[in-house]
Amino acid sequence: MSNADAGTLRDSIAARRSALEVLTLEAAPVDWANAQNGIGMSLLYLGNIERTGKYLDKAEAAFTATLKVFTRQSQPLQWAFEQNNLGDVSWNRASHGGGKPEYLKAIAFFENAKQGFAEASYTTPSRSPIRRSIW
Repeated sequence: MSNADAGTLRDSIAARRSALEVLTLEAAPVDWANAQNGIGMSLLYLGNIERTGKYLDKAEAAFTATLKVFTRQSQPLQWAFEQNNLGDVSWNRASHGGGKPEYLKAIAFFENAKQGFAEASYTTPSRSPIRRSIW
């Protein structure tokens, strides 16, 4: 989706919001949370494409909503991804004028994500041989 244009992202947001009319937290919690996450990601990308922070509050609300399902105890890996997403929101907010307080908030979310990934035994893919030679 990172290569999507603004129109595609808006369509994605609308489709996922429509899906939430059927996918309820009570009836399909994981599907509901995944739809919320998709909305958040689309809003975050849309803001990046348009170089604006106007979608960040709604992206943050969508990512925060997922935490009703993706708790650290029940789904630690998904929880860690959502912490990372919330860190991205704060980082973007900082770059759009929020400054140091938002950067610090982002770092706290990223630290939570790092701990969550470690607790879930998630490892990142190893670097390619080409990149290793550069570093």
